[in-house]
Amino acid sequence: MVQNWLILLPELSFLIYLIISWQVNNHRRDKTPKTFFTLSKVFILITIISTIVFYNKSVFSKVWINDNYTTLFKTVMYLIALVWFYLSSKWFLSKNRPSFLFYALAMVELLCLEMLISSQNLGLTVFLLFCICMLNWVLIRLYVDEDIISEISRLYIFFSVIFLLLSTGGCLIFFQEAKSLNYTDIATYLQKTEIVSFKLRLATSLIIAFLLFMMALAPFHSCFVRMVSLTILPVSGFISLIPPLAYLASLLVLSIKIFMPLQDMLYWILGIFGGVSVFVGALSANGMSNLRCLFGYSTVYHLGFVIFSVIAFNQKSLLSSFAYMLVFLLAMLGIYTCFLGLKSRGEYLKTLSDIKGVSVSRPYIGVAFLIFIFSLIGMPPMTGFLGLISVVNNTMAASGWFPIIALLMSLLLIANAYLQVIRHLYFEAPNGSFDRTDQSIYMSLLLNMILVIISLVNPDYLLKDAAKILTGGF
Repeated sequence: MVQNWLILLPELSFLIYLIISWQVNNHRRDKTPKTFFTLSKVFILITIISTIVFYNKSVFSKVWINDNYTTLFKTVMYLIALVWFYLSSKWFLSKNRPSFLFYALAMVELLCLEMLISSQNLGLTVFLLFCICMLNWVLIRLYVDEDIISEISRLYIFFSVIFLLLSTGGCLIFFQEAKSLNYTDIATYLQKTEIVSFKLRLATSLIIAFLLFMMALAPFHSCFVRMVSLTILPVSGFISLIPPLAYLASLLVLSIKIFMPLQDMLYWILGIFGGVSVFVGALSANGMSNLRCLFGYSTVYHLGFVIFSVIAFNQKSLLSSFAYMLVFLLAMLGIYTCFLGLKSRGEYLKTLSDIKGVSVSRPYIGVAFLIFIFSLIGMPPMTGFLGLISVVNNTMAASGWFPIIALLMSLLLIANAYLQVIRHLYFEAPNGSFDRTDQSIYMSLLLNMILVIISLVNPDYLLKDAAKILTGGF
């Protein structure tokens, strides 16, 4: 009995945090915006340690499991969340805003995301995706004028409900046919079925579509891009950096472990959505003057690239998709850290014209921006080149030359958008003065760049163990 409670410590730590933080918020008078980060930091560290210690122990193995695969994704997600929570506390301190709601909602979403990674039941997966939608809906409304956010929040909740109903219908079809929603039972049933019926193909499509909507792939991207451009910076960074890793983990399990008999259908679904996303993301980024919109479309582009790496449906696709996602998240974390370091008269900069001459006024941030953008482009010897080559090799082996040509064309388009950012940073005269940057921002950028340098010197240092874990999970 005691052992079961210990195994559940990663999940329980989030719930304990909510209870304690609620008590602190209600009864402590001298609380500051940093108070709730400090609490969240303690409980995330407890979660990381307990997740690693009990990496292969599960209490409800029919519902969710813990193994090397889930532990890898969870640990990376927690570490990114820990860094972003720390950086977000700087925003709340700067704005002198209470941070209780942000950290409480973010911690609940982390709980849902970690359960999504471990989920072994289609019903639970769909339920968790909808819970994440509801949490995002509340998060995007924090400290934002109601008139500005009301339209996009209504649109987001409308699509969330639609996808919930559609994916619930898919679950009902699987339950009717396979008499179970457990991943293993469904996989066994599909393997034994000689001809997969249209109903099962439809059910699979509906469930995968919910995940693609959550990943903000085109044509489901508009809500995501508008959210990251309108919400406060801590929320914008959170929904851009944290959930995608959990969505990828779930998509890989569903595609390779469960729906493998439907490989031909999944190939076209993921290929079309991935292809549309890379072109929509690359083309749209070129027309953006709002920085967060530009990098929002950049996120659509890169997640489309990740989807292309999945369609080979083999062990190499696991490594290439994880490697590309890791490189993307590392670079985007650096970009959002730069956003937090750029202020003028107390306001965080939002447009391309705002960052003119940053390389002169804030040379350290200018250099960091350059490194992370080059990594996103995939220029050798930057870290992004590793992920790019991995995806290209894997896609060429699975699909031939035509998809590769399309991917490289989209790469030229997104590179042009990034070059516009570089032009404003380095080749435009300063547009005004910049506020003093917090030293902790510089330290965070330094640590991020050290990780990039480590991956340049010895790429296997970051990916060797990950390859063993990923390939051993299926």
